[in-house]
Amino acid sequence: HRPQMAFVFRDLICSANASLMDWTSLGPRAYDCFQAYFQFLARHDQQASAGAVAVAPTPGSASGGGENGGTMELGIDTLWRIVLRCRDGVVADSAKRDLLSVYRDPGLGSQAHFLDRVYRNLSDTLQDLRQAKVSAGGLSAAAVGVDTSASDTRQLGLGVERCLSL
Repeated sequence: HRPQMAFVFRDLICSANASLMDWTSLGPRAYDCFQAYFQFLARHDQQASAGAVAVAPTPGSASGGGENGGTMELGIDTLWRIVLRCRDGVVADSAKRDLLSVYRDPGLGSQAHFLDRVYRNLSDTLQDLRQAKVSAGGLSAAAVGVDTSASDTRQLGLGVERCLSL
């Protein structure tokens, strides 16, 4: 089942097009689905890399490389998006716990990668907030390319808060 699960996870849930998904409205049942795929594939990749299971790597898997990046890397990227964008606090907290467990496991994530991602997410959010401020200061949102609704500004602030709480 692993090749089919990896395909669904990598090419549907976490694909480049998935980055355009609106993760703000993700609910508990949808997150449970993501989490089941992620945990299964993480466990399977750890076993395969430890030699416990002999599996040929699939394109894009953590052990096989590929043009879409590793399965685990895509999963970690998606976890970051969920943590920073999801409005459901229970889902965001679950994603934070899962993200931290990835970085606690030396086989999955590194401290340097974690710190790089925190810094990059904070920098991106600061840039988005500056654009929103410029837009609110007289330029049209269309000219800057930013939707400056109060809800979006609150969401950016929530992303900063969650990033700092990690």
